[in-house]
Formats: sequence, structure tokens, C-alpha cells
Amino acid sequence: MIKPKLMFCAETVVIDAETNTTSVFNIFDEILSETLPFILPRLVVVFILERDVDDENIIDLTLNIVVAEQLIFTQANPFNFQGRSRARGVFTLGGMPISTPGVLTVSLWYKDALLADYSMDVHEPRQLSTQLIQSS
Repeated sequence: MIKPKLMFCAETVVIDAETNTTSVFNIFDEILSETLPFILPRLVVVFILERDVDDENIIDLTLNIVVAEQLIFTQANPFNFQGRSRARGVFTLGGMPISTPGVLTVSLWYKDALLADYSMDVHEPRQLSTQLIQSS
């Protein structure tokens, strides 16, 4: 049975080639923007999955992204455990358009079953403050 151990979304993730450790920068728990619509420049989805010995080594996963109950992205990808029982996956998305406030949910699916999901709030645009500058 495939089991999720961890899932989150961040702006930047770096995996050290020598030590295989992961450094994470700017975990998303909410998204603030000056305007709507806007482009989210970068979203990195990180997850760790475990499998039983009798599970397949390569499985097909589907990544879905929903904002305010509207599907804005879906993609199927093979995932290779490389002979191990636990493996890390990283999806990097760039230039994702966001047109409405609401809950943004990233979900990971295997064989039509939800493995893991991660949600964050997309807020209404902030009001820009204006200042009157007087010249003398």
C-alpha cells in the first residue's frame, strides 16, 4: 500500500547532491497579492511516499491544483521509488495564473485515491495605501 509521509508547498526547495538533504524556503500557508488576477511565479510541491515490498516500483501519480473549488491544473507523472521503500518527490510549477481568492489545494492522487493534500488561502487583494507628497 502506498502511504504519504509528508507533503507541503514552498517557493523554493534545494536538494543537496552530496548529502541528499532538502532545504526549504518560504513555505506557503497563505498567498497575498496586490491584484487579481496574478501569476504565482513559482510553486514547489514536495512529498515523501512509502510503499510496501509488494507494491510496484514505478507508479503513476496525478497532481491536481484547485482554487475556490475550480480545477486550474492537473498532470499525471510516473514516480519511481528506485528500489527503495521510501522516496521523495518534487514538482516545480512556474507561472501559475490565479484569478480568484479562495482556498488553493494541491492534491496528490494514485489510482483514483487521494494520497495527500495541502491547502492555503488565497486572499483578496490588499488595499494599496496612498500618500500625498507635497513639494515645497
